[in-house]
Amino acid sequence: VWAAAALSVAAGGGLIAVLIGVPLFVNLVLLGDPLDGGLTLLRFTAAVPAGAIAGGWLAGRSGPRAPALAGLLLGAGGFLGMAAWDASPSEAWRTLPLLAGGFGFGLLIAPASVAVLDRVREEERAAAASWLTLARVAGMLAGAALLASHGLGRFYARAAAIEFGSPDFEALVAQAQLSTFREAWIAAAAAMLLAAVFAWRLGGRADGGGAASWWRW
Repeated sequence: VWAAAALSVAAGGGLIAVLIGVPLFVNLVLLGDPLDGGLTLLRFTAAVPAGAIAGGWLAGRSGPRAPALAGLLLGAGGFLGMAAWDASPSEAWRTLPLLAGGFGFGLLIAPASVAVLDRVREEERAAAASWLTLARVAGMLAGAALLASHGLGRFYARAAAIEFGSPDFEALVAQAQLSTFREAWIAAAAAMLLAAVFAWRLGGRADGGGAASWWRW
């Protein structure tokens, strides 16, 4: 149960980097309009429910560990693919990492829930599931705070080092933006890999005793 909560925190941090970063990347680096940013992010979010269905099916046959690990590794690979974007990625390269990351995150949802619900008593399941959701949201809030503080700080530091009036000023600012986004997505991939460490603790036989009570005060 604690492993499912821990991986939800880490995965939530990785998720928010994509939800915030992709539209901004399209708007600031690719110079697309807000609609283009939303449609690009849709490639990620549309893959999440497909992954969730597959994750539930796999968790019912192999236990939660294998699909959770597969989802986290696939998500990390997708985020690393996004970190390889340049200022003009091809349409295919713009799409594949988002589909992989979204599908991977979807794979994780059902296994994490199964791991928790199998380990608590029936009358505790609603509260335990709520705590699992809270853990994911807490990770997203922490990730958003880091993006707003550390991410912007890194960009401002890079921009401040650029000589104002340089003939390459706009190109250097664009490169600073690109480098900052790449760092954010590498951090998101690292969060997914950290979550994979906790996912290794999932699975096994449910004891039915409801011994896990980390979420109760």
